[in-house]
Amino acid sequence: MIRFSYIWALLVLAVFLWRGNAAGASPPPQKILTIISAANPEHKNTSPLHLTLQEGENTLKASIRFNVPPAKQINKDVKAAPSPEEPGGHYELFIDDLLVATAAYTGIAIHLTQDIPVLALQNGEHRLRCALRAPDGEVHSAEVDFSFHGSPQVAMTDLAVDTSGMLDAEVTAKFFGMEKEFAGAIEITIDQQLLGIASLKPEQNAHKVALAQLLGKPLSVGHLPPGTHLLTLRAHGVNGNSTLLHRSFSINTAPSLDIVRSKDGALQGGKANFAKGISGYSGAVEIFHEGELLLSKREEGTVIALTRKELDDALQKKRRQPPPNENIPLIFALRAANGMENWQVVEIGP
Repeated sequence: MIRFSYIWALLVLAVFLWRGNAAGASPPPQKILTIISAANPEHKNTSPLHLTLQEGENTLKASIRFNVPPAKQINKDVKAAPSPEEPGGHYELFIDDLLVATAAYTGIAIHLTQDIPVLALQNGEHRLRCALRAPDGEVHSAEVDFSFHGSPQVAMTDLAVDTSGMLDAEVTAKFFGMEKEFAGAIEITIDQQLLGIASLKPEQNAHKVALAQLLGKPLSVGHLPPGTHLLTLRAHGVNGNSTLLHRSFSINTAPSLDIVRSKDGALQGGKANFAKGISGYSGAVEIFHEGELLLSKREEGTVIALTRKELDDALQKKRRQPPPNENIPLIFALRAANGMENWQVVEIGP
């Protein structure tokens, strides 16, 4: 019984670890092109026309192969094959009955690769069809059914918020199908509030780009309240397909206080540091002694400087001076625009 319980525990542990690894693993990248079937597969070895479809770097490529059957070439009732300088026929390519390419060819055989435009190709199942007129006037046809997934692929490094309240990360967006000067666009939102829309150039495709570079300015989150927030990227491809990426980040950028003292320990001044707030306001400093407000200071920007003279003047105004060779405690209250506070006791002496 004990042995059975031990084996059962091992099995449960193994299943738990397997499920944990499966849940934590990143999903494999989505295939852009999946061939479903080629029409009339029973005739693929006898038909003179062969049509295949492959994935290119930023487009789909159709491969067309055609040879006039030998029996047709030696049939006396058929007009002799034209010379390479004479047109032999023409072909047309359709996607879902929409003409996407057409061209003439010379001779009695062709073997070529044709780019298939994907700028207007939506995700889902489609059919590629080739209609080819042979030199003798006979029309041949071949079809390929395929599934297309051309949504942008988006990845981002870990989000980081520095002590000044700046959020940054590197974004990699890979678009399939691009225009000459435009690869795609990325919407950037925080907590469902749109911050901006960035346009990516083809040379930025599949390369890391900083969030600040996408927006054209540093991304400040110092004005946000403490807690967990959500950054959302929505990448839009030229073909109309889009992809969403969500990442959470935490705000805990409490204001900090730097005190400057002389070599003998006398207080000379200090700086209160805040995360960058909205509309220029980042925070304020209040200084108390024995429950009474001595000094309050609020300035634009992320740093509020405090001098020894300001502290001495505030003490004199309240008729309070430190006793000889003794320190008196002052309470510094730093109140940030995002609601975070930092309270500290600082001793000031002669």
